[in-house]
Amino acid sequence: MNIKKIFNEVCLIEKYTNEFLKIKMFDSDEFFYITPKYLDLREHAIKKTNFEDNILMILEIDQMILYVHIKNGMIYISPYLNGNTEKSLDISIESYYDKFKIQKTKYAYEVLDENNNKYEINESIFLKGYSKIDSLERIHSNEPYIYLKIRYHHIVGFLEYTISKKEFSLKTSYVQMIDLEERSGFNLISNNTFELSNLSNEVIKISELIKEKHLKIKSKIALQNFNPVIVKLNNRLFTISYNSPDLINIEQDLVEKPTFNVSHINSSNTRHGIKFSGHIDYKYHFHNLFNNVVTRDGLILAKIQWEDNGDFEFEVSKNKLKELKEVHNNLYFAYNEIIIHPLIVENPDNLKNTVLCTNNHKKHHIFQE
Repeated sequence: MNIKKIFNEVCLIEKYTNEFLKIKMFDSDEFFYITPKYLDLREHAIKKTNFEDNILMILEIDQMILYVHIKNGMIYISPYLNGNTEKSLDISIESYYDKFKIQKTKYAYEVLDENNNKYEINESIFLKGYSKIDSLERIHSNEPYIYLKIRYHHIVGFLEYTISKKEFSLKTSYVQMIDLEERSGFNLISNNTFELSNLSNEVIKISELIKEKHLKIKSKIALQNFNPVIVKLNNRLFTISYNSPDLINIEQDLVEKPTFNVSHINSSNTRHGIKFSGHIDYKYHFHNLFNNVVTRDGLILAKIQWEDNGDFEFEVSKNKLKELKEVHNNLYFAYNEIIIHPLIVENPDNLKNTVLCTNNHKKHHIFQE
């Protein structure tokens, strides 16, 4: 068995042996096992769950793909993503060019161009990044550049044609939102553009935003002040905030000054583990929002306690230290499962690039540099 992908924002592997995989759900005592009886390339219901629909893992067995996912309160393992069965994954496909046909295969979907060349929509749609497609042809110069939009919850993929490279590709992005008022209407239009349909009629180019760092766009109605929205698009963070009744700010990176500054962090070993305390200044008062300290692979180490002035503290217990799989472990602040930024001290010369605390507990360490 080959584990092609585990979605650490939802679950993580707690134990891996020749007999079973033990999977622990995010921020929960809930877990389940994958044993050989589930790996016969058929569909199985593993257990009930209170978690929302999501994909958990992609496995490969004898060149066949199995998806472990949640659907309607049940954890399933299935080779299907075409909706043909009760236990299948369900993806949505939006076509922008009617001469490209979409049809179901036994397990998935395939795209046929005008010459009946085929491309199978498979597990690649769940894997972030760029995948070149050699099998499709562009016949007419007036064909669109975006042929399909494929969605599964926070995963969005586009089948696109790039003029400069003269090639088709599948481009997949992960979109995670912190929009407590649900008012932005964020919509990814292509791999390089998005809109805020509830706030503005403008289309924002991601490449321009990355270059300029900060853009102002016109609102389509007179706005009142609203809580800032954070968009995590793959590994980039965008902050959307109120500027004036007719303008909206979009900033490219939450953790770049002047939006973020750690003035100091203290740490000490205690009877129970490692205690951290410090102060962070956020331009948009996010300190009451970020609630978890996690590792890069999504293991929750502690809950953050905040004061209104930006002071914080948390303690990583010895029991949590036992769960660490790596020798060196950096710390990240998160909103629920969404990793926001590493806990890094900026500016103070006497603290920058220094180890804040180490704790040797059964050969596991936390290093925060």
